[in-house]
Amino acid sequence: MKICIVEPKAPFYNFYSAFMKHLPLLGPIYLGTILNNEGHDVTIYNENIKRIDYTTLKSCDILAISTMTSTAPRGYEIAKRFRELNPKGKIIAGGVHATFLPEEAAIYADHVVRGEGELVISDLVNNGGEKIIHGTPMENLDDLPFPNFSLVEGFKKHMPITPISTSRGCPYACTFCSVSPMFGRKYRFRSTESVIEELSRFKHRYVFFYDDNFAANKERTKKLLNQMIEHKITPKWMAQVRADIAKDEEMVQLMAEANCKNLAIGFESLNAETLKRYNKKLTPEDNKTCIDVLHK
Repeated sequence: MKICIVEPKAPFYNFYSAFMKHLPLLGPIYLGTILNNEGHDVTIYNENIKRIDYTTLKSCDILAISTMTSTAPRGYEIAKRFRELNPKGKIIAGGVHATFLPEEAAIYADHVVRGEGELVISDLVNNGGEKIIHGTPMENLDDLPFPNFSLVEGFKKHMPITPISTSRGCPYACTFCSVSPMFGRKYRFRSTESVIEELSRFKHRYVFFYDDNFAANKERTKKLLNQMIEHKITPKWMAQVRADIAKDEEMVQLMAEANCKNLAIGFESLNAETLKRYNKKLTPEDNKTCIDVLHK
């Protein structure tokens, strides 16, 4: 079966625009890799990397579209265009926006997958299913294949930044965040051996650990960092963390030794009452301590 998977481009410049030229979402690539490994002809379009070839799209049996809220309007445009070009083709919608607004996505799609799609995508593609399908969380992330980036049209062999996911979920429940509702508060992570094997596949210029909270389980993070150092797999890398990593200076030191160069941290506010309402479980003083420790 011929399948096209699309990550649409946001119609306006936003904070992620510069990064997204080099950093595709991993969800569509995991799904594409699974389907490709099963023998399907898979093409992935990321509009931040390359424009969609509608000639290719027209010939697809199935179009899958993964959207965030900023990219949903463009995703719906692509779905409508596909309907015009190929009325017999099927459309599957997924991603964060479709998860939280499935009825909206269902206006444009034959099927909507809510949540994680890796365990339901094969059956859906091969056999069809309900209009709205609830995905099943991956309990064992080591069962995921390593993402096949060559499926992405226009993606260069030597990537400037390699995205790697080592965990899902977050044990916190900040009121503004979509991570816990999307992936759950049960923090699931891959084995250190699996991550090291993926890091060893080729030489990386730069690695971005996509985890929403890379250091949520500090002992697990330390084990991974120690293995990176021991195996001498220490490309420049960055990750997303909370300010409370500064409470464990041993871990911060290991991060430095493992060649961490950048950290994305949500400080959100310098107002204690605001942080409390956000259920952040951090204080302005914690934020200041974090900056001081990281600079040190």
